[in-house]
Amino acid sequence: MKPLFISIFFLLLAVSSSQAAKKPNILFILTDDQALETISALGNNGINTPNIDSLVRAGVTFTNASNMGSWVDDVSFASRTMMFTGKFLWPASKLKGNEDPPLIRAFKDGGYETYGTGAWHVGAKDGMDSAFDHILDKRPLPLSLEETETPFTAWNHDQGANWENGTHLTNLTGESAISLLKKATSQEKPFFLYVGFNAPALPWQYEQKELKSIKSEQLSLPPNIKNRHFYFSLKSPKEISPKFASNRYRDYYLVIERLDRHLGRILSALKQSGSYKNTIIAFLSDNGINNGENGIIGCQNLYEKSLKAPLILAGPHIPKNKFIDTSVYLQDVLPTLMQLAQIPKPKLCQFRSFVPQMNGKETGPWEDILGAYCNDMRSIKVEDHKLVLYRRKTERHMKLYDLIKDPFEMNDLSQRKSSSNIIENCLDRLQRWEASSGGMLNIRSYFTQPDVR
Repeated sequence: MKPLFISIFFLLLAVSSSQAAKKPNILFILTDDQALETISALGNNGINTPNIDSLVRAGVTFTNASNMGSWVDDVSFASRTMMFTGKFLWPASKLKGNEDPPLIRAFKDGGYETYGTGAWHVGAKDGMDSAFDHILDKRPLPLSLEETETPFTAWNHDQGANWENGTHLTNLTGESAISLLKKATSQEKPFFLYVGFNAPALPWQYEQKELKSIKSEQLSLPPNIKNRHFYFSLKSPKEISPKFASNRYRDYYLVIERLDRHLGRILSALKQSGSYKNTIIAFLSDNGINNGENGIIGCQNLYEKSLKAPLILAGPHIPKNKFIDTSVYLQDVLPTLMQLAQIPKPKLCQFRSFVPQMNGKETGPWEDILGAYCNDMRSIKVEDHKLVLYRRKTERHMKLYDLIKDPFEMNDLSQRKSSSNIIENCLDRLQRWEASSGGMLNIRSYFTQPDVR
């Protein structure tokens, strides 16, 4: 009996060791243009997001995660290119071709079977084909009705999107994600499943009956809704009135609530598969968006409303119901997942893991948080302050905000004498970042000095 006992003991030990060494699955859910505050668990009583809320309770939520900016009008394209290549803004802008995104390749090399569906917006038109082992219902860049072959009624300012016929983009992505999930969980290899929801970016789609769930007149608008912005031209055919902003918020929230319902279906399918306990779930967006705040419609700016977006991680070995205010980049998420999956970070990856912050380290991976939009704008967040620089032809503008006292960026401090040292420090740091990250501008001369004629 003794040899049998010993054999059983070592067998159990081997099984236990095998289970311990098993890599976690990765469910990577990326939304498009979803602002940070669009989650009821973060204090928004105007929207119903029970399934995103469940992830907040189950994991870690970063409340100060930012996009680095963009070199083109399509901010989502730039954000995602940085996210999946690991390159900072200016190096990422120089990438060409149809290259297999190196951070997805790292998961493949680390033993993962990769799956992808939905909006991609990285690289060339058929970039998703090379990125993932299995794809379904991809939507490449650029997104067009002809390429999706899914007829739908798009949103307009006056009537909303009375979706009655065709395929709803959120429905399509949710159903495709569940199909791929069933395939992935039937395999022995760990999986990396990318789900790219087009929502809540335009086109906004909802059924007319859904209008009853949210009353625009009952929504609480932020205090920084303005008619116009001093620098930007108005991108709407109508003025940004409180009524206009309320209707826009209503439409925006309706699309997010449908997204949330499909997230719930995906999470239910994951639980039913038996793989939930060994799956890390990353839920995030590529950037936020201004819906009338500061007089702006769109995300082509460097206000916090457009730079910041949700970032939630839940799963094995991740603390539950934890909120972290440490400043990170949204693009830090894949290096973080690599560390959790014990996959070496590629040397070319410039972003950093925030695992130490999830485990209690108080200081962040970055001393400063930088932002850029083409050659028109630069921003830097140093401790509590944020400096924003604007240039257009002969125009030069500088704005300084105290983000603790003024989170809505309404009170410019740049003209105060007490701000001069803060501004000088920010300009020095911004110039060092510009030079070290591949930017070509002399920050002081370009943004603060008049043109020599």
